[in-house]
Amino acid sequence: MLVLDLAGLVELKGDELVRVICGGQRKRVTTGEMLFGQTGVLFMDEISTGLDSSTTSDGQIVCHGPCEHLLDFFESMGFECPERKGVADFLQEITLKKDQEQYWARRDEPHRFVTVKESVKAFQYFHVGRGIEDELSTPFDKSKNRPASLATKKYGVEKKKELLKAVFYRERLLIKRNHDFNIFETLQSKRWDFNNSSTENESPMTIDKLPVFYKQRDLNFYPAWAYALFTWILNIPIACLEVAIWVAVTYYLIGVDPSVASLFKQLLLLIFVNQMGSALFQATAATSRNIIIADTFGTFVLLMIFGLEGFLSSKDDIKSWWIVGYRSSPLVYYKNVILVNEFLSDEWSHVVSQWSFYFYFLC
Repeated sequence: MLVLDLAGLVELKGDELVRVICGGQRKRVTTGEMLFGQTGVLFMDEISTGLDSSTTSDGQIVCHGPCEHLLDFFESMGFECPERKGVADFLQEITLKKDQEQYWARRDEPHRFVTVKESVKAFQYFHVGRGIEDELSTPFDKSKNRPASLATKKYGVEKKKELLKAVFYRERLLIKRNHDFNIFETLQSKRWDFNNSSTENESPMTIDKLPVFYKQRDLNFYPAWAYALFTWILNIPIACLEVAIWVAVTYYLIGVDPSVASLFKQLLLLIFVNQMGSALFQATAATSRNIIIADTFGTFVLLMIFGLEGFLSSKDDIKSWWIVGYRSSPLVYYKNVILVNEFLSDEWSHVVSQWSFYFYFLC
């Protein structure tokens, strides 16, 4: 805690998704890690490199403006950069008490350490500083402003149509970049089974996207609803293709009603089940934000869905509140539709004779 206090990082809290420190503060964290522990000797090479201005110059902006006037400003204060001295090194050392005296150019006057605050005040009287102050004090002529140069809306666009178009092209570009993965996933032909595919694919993929999503959302790139909308819409064709492959391979092998109408009904049903499973595990991953928690919670959700979908039990043993749980399981409606689609088909409308039944049973 003492090291964090010295580095000025006690009040900062972050995690994998929320980063609350800048580059200079990360440098201080690295320095604090070096100071922590039983270290006998510390070798520090250019330890101030990468530190923010609040660490190196007491939080003050000494001078700013055109680079060609930097040396002129310090010469007006009595300091001169040697010919073989780099300007960057000169600027780093000119505000340090131990190095400032070597650059003193007024030999007829004794050197006195010029603090950072005095340098800031001197720049205000320098001709560059006065010019900048005069320019900033002049009111801006709004007639010279371009309409597209300043965003007046939260997401930088006037119409929602433009926002939706931008998010659409973004998601489409990501799908094109990941087309190899999408092809491989489609060839698996398992995505309809939300138990396998969503647990293995949807949760890790959603968690990997979360840091980028939260960062872009907080920067007002797009609202969360627009991102979720087009993520769902653009994945529907992929889901339809995967379900179509699965149905084409398994439907007639199972031996259900061979009519084309029943085939398309089951195809549509499996697409809905696919979307249900995908949305379920995406929501689990977005809520958990951690793959371990998502897998644990996802397994619990699956257990509840499978446990409430129905099982053999005596009517007297069924509690009244079990019915509510039974109707809350999405698999209940999936199985009911499968049964209705099968038993209301023409194949089950024919009356089978007794001898035909015996013959079928013997075979």
